[in-house]
Amino acid sequence: MNARRRSRRTGPTFADLVAEVRAAPAPVARDVGPPPFRDPEGRVLERVASNVSAAAAQAAVVAGARLAWEGCGCGGGWGGCTPTWLDAAARARAVAAGSLRLRGRVHPTWIDLWAPVVPDEVAAGRCPPGDVVVYAHAEVVWGRELW
Repeated sequence: MNARRRSRRTGPTFADLVAEVRAAPAPVARDVGPPPFRDPEGRVLERVASNVSAAAAQAAVVAGARLAWEGCGCGGGWGGCTPTWLDAAARARAVAAGSLRLRGRVHPTWIDLWAPVVPDEVAAGRCPPGDVVVYAHAEVVWGRELW
């Protein structure tokens, strides 16, 4: 009975398929992540701190850091949101409004710090404050400027 089944096959055997896969060249590794986060000038930024407290984020903006915000909590990459960059006047209004708050009732909410340098430069205090970016995600409330 086994002989009959083998004689009726018209395609390759499993062993033939395995040999074909093993002989094929290895796939090329590709970067399939979201595009890099860039500031309005086009500089690629890298995250230097995650889940920063509201007080630390506010202190960074008071010291001169830039402020970006995306409102849905997707992180601005995979979800496709583009950040809103607050200009100097909007940052000044936010600072004058009082304390920054993380509301986080419906959407994931957090704040990261980004900079166009390697993280060690920021940690060592060698990054100018104006190069640091406070990136607020989702339900971050600060005066009338955020959320």
